[in-house]
Amino acid sequence: MIGNQVGAMWGFIAGLIPHIRSGALRALAVGGKERSPALPDMPTVAESGVADYEATSWIGLLAPAASHLP
Repeated sequence: MIGNQVGAMWGFIAGLIPHIRSGALRALAVGGKERSPALPDMPTVAESGVADYEATSWIGLLAPAASHLP
């Protein structure tokens, strides 16, 4: 995106906020059901005209039960 090699993307807000605030990226909407507290002026996709839209994500870290990690 920043290097003008991709025209659009969907990403995690935490890593994009510095680029949005600097003006390097222009955010169009957030995918959650409600506006993000981190970008309260950014509308949701539903508010932007796609009725009942909501995207959620889940990130987890899994390891064997008998892990040998310190």
